[in-house]
Amino acid sequence: MFDVIIAGGGPTGFMLVSELRLHGVHALVLEKDAEPTRIVRALGLHARSIEVMDQRGPLERFLALGRQYPLGGFFAGIDKPSPDRLDTAHPYVLGIPQTTTDRLLAKRATELGAEIWRGCELVGLSQCRAVRPVSRRRTSAHG
Repeated sequence: MFDVIIAGGGPTGFMLVSELRLHGVHALVLEKDAEPTRIVRALGLHARSIEVMDQRGPLERFLALGRQYPLGGFFAGIDKPSPDRLDTAHPYVLGIPQTTTDRLLAKRATELGAEIWRGCELVGLSQCRAVRPVSRRRTSAHG
């Protein structure tokens, strides 16, 4: 029996399940895709996300695989000055593909004791007083 079931992996689901495990909550991620995606949906982490990774523990893994880019530069031909008063220990963008971010966060989640069921899609949820039954559907042979 799980205390919490999270529908969907990805950075948000994997980070959330890790946070829950850090607090002793027995949690599960249901991910409808049988395999991690190879499609890159994002190319980096911004300062606030980097700060959260630092505060919660996994930042070193990301720094080892990413590349730091200074803030500022230009966008659409418009100069963007570097923010002089940015209150952060991490004044950079970390170039790292979302596929790598997903992999690192999923690995950390399982190290913390979370379960990730791939090939399972949440298809129903009903609420009653004591128990909240959940229906899932296998979307592949891996679920």
